[in-house]
Amino acid sequence: MGDFFGRKSFGTIRGILNLFYTWGSILGPFLAGAVYDRTESYQMVFAGITVALLISTAMTALLIKPWANLEKSARMPIH
Repeated sequence: MGDFFGRKSFGTIRGILNLFYTWGSILGPFLAGAVYDRTESYQMVFAGITVALLISTAMTALLIKPWANLEKSARMPIH
């Protein structure tokens, strides 16, 4: 996060992400249990987690590395 948004925004972004991590940790097991109670199987839960992980993997792979621009500009001659 620091490489993408800088040190000034790091704390704010981390705080916002922690809010989502906390609610995910609270609601995840509750929702998984509710799905199990209705279907008597965790198959849908694992399928949903797998899809979410595949989407997040693809999105992460598409990120532009912020240091790539720095390396490119460092190689350019200064006139």
